[in-house]
Amino acid sequence: MKTTNFLIESMLDSTIGMGDKEYLKHKLTQSEALRKEFKLRKEIDSAILENDVIKLRECLGIALAEMEDAERKRYQFFTVGKTRRIFWAAATISGITLGGLALYSGSHNSHSPQQLYKEFFIPYPPTYTSRNALESKGTLTFDRAMAMYQRAKHKEAAESLKGLLKQQPNSIAVKFYLAITLMQLDEFEAALPLLNDIIAEENLYSNYAKWYKGLSCLALDDLNQAKKLFGELKYTDGELAEDSKQIIKQLED
Repeated sequence: MKTTNFLIESMLDSTIGMGDKEYLKHKLTQSEALRKEFKLRKEIDSAILENDVIKLRECLGIALAEMEDAERKRYQFFTVGKTRRIFWAAATISGITLGGLALYSGSHNSHSPQQLYKEFFIPYPPTYTSRNALESKGTLTFDRAMAMYQRAKHKEAAESLKGLLKQQPNSIAVKFYLAITLMQLDEFEAALPLLNDIIAEENLYSNYAKWYKGLSCLALDDLNQAKKLFGELKYTDGELAEDSKQIIKQLED
């Protein structure tokens, strides 16, 4: 039987399966101690990403040095959701005060749809059918596509998933991961029909498909459709409901 420690590690590594993820989420709702442990582990996991911190520190230094277009560069960089914790660490290393950052942030519209998209978009964890997927080579398989997806090789992953979709046109999993990959390539309009197919079938991925469709609508500035989708999700259970409420609140502020 898998321990909660193993499941937490898998969640942080984005290798956890759908069933295990749901089980862990259920355990987290039942145990405050486990929630604190999970939060601590996430913070530690972020803090030890030294190379990312160093790279970010360099980017901040360049942005500060190039005063003429520092606004544009810093604005784009600050809004990437998956680097938020690393950003604060790098900002501290670079000698940027939190007060200065607050003044800077206050001068921008932090609730723009595109910025909300960047803040809340996180790729769904990959799903594997084999433990050796990352090392396997050769024929086109779902696991090989997932390996490229996990390594953030978006173009290669998209091509592999498109090939798989031709072979398996009714595969919900292939459509789901292809849609998310296309979003990472800023091909939001191409992702929408795939997400619509998933939503229409009311399956295990349906609510997540609504979530990613809502985010795509934010990126495309389709606020009416985005609000409708997040309005439906706020009545569901778990993290999607809470995040949907936050997005709606920020859009209305």
